[in-house]
Amino acid sequence: MAGFSDARDAGSAFSRQDRGRAKRRSGARRESVMVVEALLRTVRSGGARAPGLMHELIRLRFVFVTGKGGVGKSTVAAALAAFAASQGKRVLLVSAQGNRAPGFLFNTEVGSQPTVVARGLSAIIIDPEEALREYAEDAMGSRLLASAILGPQIARGFLRGIPGLLPWALLGKAWYATTDAKEGPGLIGAPYDLVVFDGFATGDGTDLLRVPKIVVEIAPPGRLRRDAESCYELLMDPRRSAVVPVSVPRALAASEVVELCQEVKQELGYPLGPIVLNQHRPALLTDLEREQLLQAGPPAEAAQRVFFERAGLEAAEERAREQLRTLNQPILALPACFPAPRGYDELRNFALRAEFC
Repeated sequence: MAGFSDARDAGSAFSRQDRGRAKRRSGARRESVMVVEALLRTVRSGGARAPGLMHELIRLRFVFVTGKGGVGKSTVAAALAAFAASQGKRVLLVSAQGNRAPGFLFNTEVGSQPTVVARGLSAIIIDPEEALREYAEDAMGSRLLASAILGPQIARGFLRGIPGLLPWALLGKAWYATTDAKEGPGLIGAPYDLVVFDGFATGDGTDLLRVPKIVVEIAPPGRLRRDAESCYELLMDPRRSAVVPVSVPRALAASEVVELCQEVKQELGYPLGPIVLNQHRPALLTDLEREQLLQAGPPAEAAQRVFFERAGLEAAEERAREQLRTLNQPILALPACFPAPRGYDELRNFALRAEFC
């Protein structure tokens, strides 16, 4: 009897272990089914493409792309420029001195004069001091006189101290590329149908956008003031210009974009384009599935941990998207790409993958 009792107890123990293993296998199967169903949902849905909004953007004359450093704004600006060129537009992609992204993204050397990087698409890196010198030469009608005034170091130091002058030289040269004005620095190929300005990171970007109004307010009547007024009118016109903020689905980047958009709309009064959500990953799990996985806590098995971590990532990204939705602006999502797109074809195709979010 004792032996039978021991065997029964041992059998019960094995039975409990078998039931535990079976339960874990059943749970793993359920999670596997959950993931397969989620993948099928993603493939079938395909996402809502947003070509109409992209076409609206490239009908403008001037697009200023900005966002927190590291969100991929240079890639977004280059992709928008490549898409516009593919639609028959004559496009200039503008970056400031120190930003070597255009050359890297288009696999070619880009300098201080417009460089053709693809059919219909040129890129330029503007040095503000060089642009100021060009502006002075044009205004004075003499390179020799401009060099005599701007050449000495003390004069350059004085000019740097004039509020907004060097930033105006940068932004003003980009603005000139949209005009057919006979005055102003010569730009090969101007006027362009569209100028895409790869702007500075968030705070510096809005500071640059303030410059035309500052120049209008402090400059005496004359050429400088007229140009700044025309640039300011362009930036204020929703039919010709837009500020395009770029974010990634992370709380800090989304918070910066919310502040940026409020500043652009309420303080500067400039028209906002769609918010571009870069590095977007489509959700594999429903809200309920995420909640169930997160409530269960970190699982022991490696395969299950992957889905638990994915659920946490998706929940965080959804919170960031909710932050951006409070702005009531269209959101264009661009997919996470590793490696990042490079070259005209890859950048154009990257832009074509934009979806409403």
